Amino acid sequence: SSDLDQNVQRVALDCIMSYKHQHLTPYRENLQRLLEDNTFKDEIVHFSISEDSTIIKDVHRTELVPVLMRILYGRMRSKTGSKSQGKASAGTRMSIVLRFLAGSLPE
Repeated sequence: SSDLDQNVQRVALDCIMSYKHQHLTPYRENLQRLLEDNTFKDEIVHFSISEDSTIIKDVHRTELVPVLMRILYGRMRSKTGSKSQGKASAGTRMSIVLRFLAGSLPE
């Protein structure tokens, strides 16, 4: 179920964060908010990974982006809600993630 997937993602993120990697620690809240249904959309709009953005420091980018991609892939693949709403919701989330990535790629 999607609740189980989200819980696994949360626990995995907590485990990774316990190592206190310098390239991840400053973004802990951002990554956690991406794992929550109620804050996902707001956070993905705010948390820009484009090279023009000042949110992510350049020195952190190469280590942070692979972790972020794994979170986004998991979010994109997970279903939400009832069977009828779940597919629509997953499709919406997939389009949000793909738009985020398209807007983040260098020209």
